[in-house]
Formats: sequence, structure tokens, C-alpha cells
Amino acid sequence: MCILENSHQSSGGCLNSNEDNMEQKQTFFQVIYLGLQNAIQVIWKISKIIIPVYIVVQLLDYIHILPAIGTFLAPVMEAFGLPGEAAVPIMLSNVLNIYAGIASLVSLELTVKQLTILAVMITTSHSLFIETSVLHGIQVPRWIQLCLRIGLMIILGLMMNVLWRI
Repeated sequence: MCILENSHQSSGGCLNSNEDNMEQKQTFFQVIYLGLQNAIQVIWKISKIIIPVYIVVQLLDYIHILPAIGTFLAPVMEAFGLPGEAAVPIMLSNVLNIYAGIASLVSLELTVKQLTILAVMITTSHSLFIETSVLHGIQVPRWIQLCLRIGLMIILGLMMNVLWRI
């Protein structure tokens, strides 16, 4: 089959030009190179958030502040089937961003159930300051956004805890 745009016709047949093949190879390698460049930039950007948060959470655990937070918030977090310390990733993801919440998960010892519930809660409600500002710019009132996102996070966390038992 001959595609006239990318080949030359001669004596009833199609011949691919070497220039077209070289151009395709060059484009392929350019795409790979640009993809790698973008990946490295994203990894660097995320690392600048995750590594410091991880260090701070480890420090809080080392100086026994994380267990104190866990003890204080244990009754509330128990409703979600989570340990009290699980409030830290929720707070960090809501105040800072989702990557901060993920980074703080590393220092916690969670079961599959707890990790799943926490992941759903964090993905439902995160980066509240930034995202409410963006949506406020398109005329969505902040109080509606906050009520929906935090309310949905609470409802999903409670539902998952109850359904996991079934």
C-alpha cells in the first residue's frame, strides 16, 4: 500500500525515502529525550516536597510528638478504622498538598485496610487552600467547596470502614 504523502512513486511502486526514515527516527528519539527531561523535572519537584516532609515526620516520631498527636486524635480516627497518627497525613495533604500526605504515610505502620481508607480520604480532600482559590476564581463559593470535599472525605472514610467489616 502506498501513502503518497510520505513516499515517492516510481514505475508503479512505492519507495520510502531515506530522509523520511531518518526524520521518523530523529523524532522518536526527540520524544524519548523530552519525555525523560520532563520525568526528571517532575521527580525533582516532588522530591523537594516529599523528602523534607518525610524528615519532619520522622523527627516528630523520634521526639514523641507524633505518638502524642495519635493519642489525642485516636477517638476521632477510630470512627474511620484508623490509628490516631493517621490524622497527620490527612492534615498535611489538606494544608499543603497530596505529596506531603503521601510522604508522611511512610513513617506509619498501617494495614492494607487502613492504607486504603486513608488513600481514599486523602485523594478526596487535599490541597484545600490552593484548589479552593482556583475554583473560587470561577465563581464557586469556598464554603461549598470545603463542605463538599471535607464532607465527602468523612462520608467515604466512614463508609469504607463499615463496608470493610462486611
